[in-house]
Amino acid sequence: MVEQAKNSGAATSRSSREYEIGANEFLVLVSDKAGNFAYANPAYCNASGYSWDELKGTVMARMMDKDTPVQLSKDIDYTIKRKKPWTGIIKNKRKNGDYYWLRLNLSPIFTANNAYAGGLLVHSKATREEIAHYEPVYKMMTSGQGKNLLLRYGKVYRLNLLGKAQLFLHGLGLRAKVWGAALAAALIGVGCVLGVAEQLDAKVWASLIVLLSACSAMGLFLANAIIAPIKKSIRAANDIAAGNLSTQLDSTRSDEVGELMRALNQMNMNMRATVVDVRDGVGVMHRATGDIASGAVDLSERTNMQAAHLETTAASMEEMTASVKQTADASKQASACVTSARAAAESGGKVIDQVIATMAGITQSSKKIAEIIGVIDSIAFQTNMLALNAAVEAARAGEQGRGFAVVAAEVRNLAQRSATSSREIRQLIFDSVEKINNGSKLVDTAGKTMSDVVTQVRQVTDLVMRIADVSLEQSAGLGQINDGVANLDHVTQQNAAMVDEATASAESLRIQAEQLAAAVSVFKLTQQENQELYLSTKITSAESHEKTMYTRAA
Repeated sequence: MVEQAKNSGAATSRSSREYEIGANEFLVLVSDKAGNFAYANPAYCNASGYSWDELKGTVMARMMDKDTPVQLSKDIDYTIKRKKPWTGIIKNKRKNGDYYWLRLNLSPIFTANNAYAGGLLVHSKATREEIAHYEPVYKMMTSGQGKNLLLRYGKVYRLNLLGKAQLFLHGLGLRAKVWGAALAAALIGVGCVLGVAEQLDAKVWASLIVLLSACSAMGLFLANAIIAPIKKSIRAANDIAAGNLSTQLDSTRSDEVGELMRALNQMNMNMRATVVDVRDGVGVMHRATGDIASGAVDLSERTNMQAAHLETTAASMEEMTASVKQTADASKQASACVTSARAAAESGGKVIDQVIATMAGITQSSKKIAEIIGVIDSIAFQTNMLALNAAVEAARAGEQGRGFAVVAAEVRNLAQRSATSSREIRQLIFDSVEKINNGSKLVDTAGKTMSDVVTQVRQVTDLVMRIADVSLEQSAGLGQINDGVANLDHVTQQNAAMVDEATASAESLRIQAEQLAAAVSVFKLTQQENQELYLSTKITSAESHEKTMYTRAA
């Protein structure tokens, strides 16, 4: 059962490495009446290797090394049952299996009806001399070779005649010593009376009775005048040592004992006032740090949300920048295409102008051809008239003019054929001229249309070039905005990181405030607080009510 209690909750094997705490380190614990952890300061958590969440509510005996003898737990139990503090050397183990030596000062805490409520345990560094003295003793006890050894109030006694005498003298209180001194004085007085008396008469017996009565009165007076207030002062000092500041010492005496009691009471009141001020300050600091931590958490959430929104905005800006850049590139290409179209349109306009000029030349040539055809037709008509006149003259000449008449007839036929061909050519020329005129009109119209097209193409070219310029400016502007958003996103991320650090710092400050409040709560200002510690743990077994934080596990 002891080994189970010692090793419960330990996840690592035991090692042979020793861990030393600092000379100025104090490991403070508070246990409940069942021997469970009720409080552990950060120094203890650091030395043990466990976090407070791992220790809270668990059995304290599991922290003891297996080399710790059972006699030590029994001695602690014996001391607490007598409502006395215990001081001794213990050996604990760490979470990683290492061990470390400590000097333990245990002050029991009791309720108003003297019920054991728990204990205040303050550990400090054990000296090498103390370790060298107790380590072999503990090994002998755990190995079964120390049956003649006894631990009492943290000290080692041998169960021989000298050791028993030392233990007996150590167990004697001041009251026994006072009554022993009174008894010795009485015996000396009786011896003196009997030595000077010649016979045991009534006067001798009366003297003996007076002497014994005086010694008894002296013993009773010393017991009530010195021992009782000293015991009361010791109980008050033990209460103060256990963190119970609700004790009140009242004394109207003007001697040294009264001064001692008033000094203890003044020390208690001063500590009480200091603890009250510290508690109030810690309470204010705890509330303030709680508000700071809560505000820092809210600020962190809002900053992270803002960073997420800004990151989304940055991504959208990047997409928009890419789209505008593509639009700018397309505008450049469109501007190049429109410029080419403008050049083609202007070239087409020039070609149309040349066609118009050519059609005008064809029209003039057609008119000249028509005039030439008219001349030819006139010549054919005159030739026909001449042939007709020649035929008339040949008829008049008779036989001599017959041959000339044949020639004239042929000339007339040729003239008629020429006139017919001339008329046909004229008709064709007229048709061609009309078509040429119509074509010239269409060409003029096409020229005007082409001119309008060239003008509109120029306007479109100007607009597209303006669009391209604006797109380039927008692309450059969006690039700057994107850079600004990226910088803002970077700054926001840094702010978010700083807010997270501030949140962690605020949370750490809140935890430290809670630890400080827990540390101050070690001091009890009222008996009600001791009663609350007593009621914080339920023990069903009646026997367990008498067991301490170590022997309960055993």
